[in-house]
Amino acid sequence: MRMQFNRRYPRFRTLCLAALLLAAPLALQGCLVAVAGAAGAGYVVGKDKRSVGTMADDSDITARIKTRYLTDGKVNVLDVAVSTYEGVVTLTGTVPSDSMRNSAVELARNTKGVKSVVDKITVKPKS
Repeated sequence: MRMQFNRRYPRFRTLCLAALLLAAPLALQGCLVAVAGAAGAGYVVGKDKRSVGTMADDSDITARIKTRYLTDGKVNVLDVAVSTYEGVVTLTGTVPSDSMRNSAVELARNTKGVKSVVDKITVKPKS
């Protein structure tokens, strides 16, 4: 059966091989990104003095604060950037009112795991 197929379609094997050779770099491109991404993450972990557990806790705190901003509705999550380092939360950005700034700080302070809040939010009323 195989012999008949090759005689009937002599270029089929060549076309399949060519298609495979053309598709291989595209398929392996994702592997390069994954390996490079993992190497980059390893570099960040290697340069950071925190333990992996502390880094995970800090990421969790940041996510909780951003979630509180989204669900509360008093703070526009796009106006305030949140970063956490060993439980110390730093808030930066520009908000249109003092009440929004105060809400952002209070929501962050009352989030589980937060040791202290550094408020670097500026108030600039929208004109």
